[in-house]
Amino acid sequence: MKQRPQIYYTEAQKTLMWDRWKAGDTLHEIGKLLTDRTYPFTSS
Repeated sequence: MKQRPQIYYTEAQKTLMWDRWKAGDTLHEIGKLLTDRTYPFTSS
């Protein structure tokens, strides 16, 4: 199986992840939020 490229998160993205996690968001919600911001051309 092909290895996925590593994603390097900025400090702002790390802070956003942690704040959302503490607020009770699920991993799916956080991942979708970051994916939409990082790769806007992949969101539908």
